Parts: sequence; C-alpha cells; structure tokens
Amino acid sequence: EDQIRLRASWLDRNVLGGARQLEVRGQYSQLEREAAITYRQPTFLVPDLNFLATAFLRFETEPNYTVERVGTTVRSSYRFSRRWQGRAGLTAERDEFSEFDEGVLIPELGREFINPSGLLYADMGVSFDGTDSLFEPSRGSMINLSHQIGLPFLGGEYAYNKTTLMVTRYLEITDGWVLAGKLLPGVIFGYGGENDRVPLFQRLFAGGANSVRGYERRQLGPKDDPEAFGQE
Repeated sequence: EDQIRLRASWLDRNVLGGARQLEVRGQYSQLEREAAITYRQPTFLVPDLNFLATAFLRFETEPNYTVERVGTTVRSSYRFSRRWQGRAGLTAERDEFSEFDEGVLIPELGREFINPSGLLYADMGVSFDGTDSLFEPSRGSMINLSHQIGLPFLGGEYAYNKTTLMVTRYLEITDGWVLAGKLLPGVIFGYGGENDRVPLFQRLFAGGANSVRGYERRQLGPKDDPEAFGQE
C-alpha cells in the first residue's frame, strides 16, 4: 500500500543544554507525507515531568480523498515509578479535504461534514509496563489507556469522546522464542450539541496490509447508513 517509503531526520540531543532535544523530520510514502519539528525537555518544572511540543504538516492520501492537516501538539508526561506513567496534552489543527469522490465518501464523512475544519482536542492517558525488560521483553504485559475529548467551546468544530485500550502480552515459549499478542478495543461517540460530530481520520477504522489483512484499507469501521443519503 505504501509502495516506496522514505524518512529523514536531524536530531540535536543537547540543544540549549540539559539534554533538551530538537528534531526535524520528514517522511514520504504513497499514503502519507509529513514534515514536523519537535522539541523535548526531559525535566520540566519538577523532576520526572517532561514536556514535548510539535508542529506538523501532514498529507494523507486515501483511495477516495486527500486531507491536508497542519497543527501543533503540546504534551507532558509524568513517571510515577518504573512501571507507571501518566500523560496529558492538547492538539490544535486545521484540516482540509480535496480530491474526494463525494458519492463514495458521504457514508464515511457523515451528515455534518465540514470542509475545511478546525480540530481542537485534549488527550490524557496512563500506561503500565509489567514486562521483564524495557528493550527485550520476554514475559509480562503492557497496558495503555487513552482518552481524547474534542473541545468545540474553545474554537474546535468537533465534539466527541474517544477511548482506547491497548494491551500487549509477551510469553516466552522456549529459549530465544517469544510469543507476543496485542488487543486494541476502543469506542468513539459525539456528546451533543450542534458540534456533535467525529472527524473522519479519528474514527476507529481498520483494514489493510498493516492492519487487518483481507480487507481494503479503512474498510472496517463505523459508517453512516448509505440509505440515509439515497444511495443503494
């Protein structure tokens, strides 16, 4: 699906001292093109609290549309212990669709499709690492619980809640052989008002070579009823 994939980056691991990092990166494939700059500060205000800020420009090309996304993200995470970590962040972006087949896309876009649109959301989460090794786990589990909420009252045009839970389990079968499995359930829904809508690229779609094989890319997931739009 991606065909040729290229990625390049430049990283300064000690910009301004104090192990602060500045990274500039770009990537290209048939599905996604991105340019981004990221600043990371390992200690922010108090020990074990870090800070990250990213500005990005991203083009995503799907079979029936292209979307241009430009925005910024700020996020902090706090390590409570070796195994527990919490995080919170805020993302603001502007999104514009083009080159889309309206007849095909309407069931995916929904009744309240806005183009271009502004997206503002807060995200928070907690993670637990119960594995035996940070770099080469052979047993134990990792759990990552995330929640995202759209903020239309602060200027965004989407009001939604999205919760996902990722559980990864490692089991050593024999010396040098480890069986790993992953479970990723999630739920997403609007929460009322005139902005009760969910952005297309935040929905829980699956399918494709890097997801659920045997299904076309993004063809597994919630769509509005085509009959509601007069389609067969």
